[in-house]
Amino acid sequence: MKVTFEKMHTRPETLCVRALSMHTQREIKGWVYYVIENDDYVLRDIKSRDCITVNPSTICRNSCIKDKNGIYVYEYDLLKLTHGMKTSCYGFLVWDEFYKSWKIRRRTDRTAYNNLDDWIIEAVGNIVLNDVD
Repeated sequence: MKVTFEKMHTRPETLCVRALSMHTQREIKGWVYYVIENDDYVLRDIKSRDCITVNPSTICRNSCIKDKNGIYVYEYDLLKLTHGMKTSCYGFLVWDEFYKSWKIRRRTDRTAYNNLDDWIIEAVGNIVLNDVD
């Protein structure tokens, strides 16, 4: 019996990751296709269907959460956070291994984690995939 994405009750784009190409440093969105012996990851690009070697430290998983504009939020996306009518602040999305859930990290000292349900979120960038170092 062939299993399709529709029968699994999931959408293919929720299984995507984003990463930077090893050679061109451009952002690739696709599925992890295979891992080479030396721990190089190969993604299958969604648009071109090409297999591209990516930098494993830049892989960002899809959280299956959509922001206020309906766009999927990925791991390490920089988020503009709004709580009701209050002033906005910024944080980035991380996976909390202890609670096994996505959290918003607002500081780098690991003490300021927030739950997603407290905020209206809008993705404005990604701290791993940006060009500025």
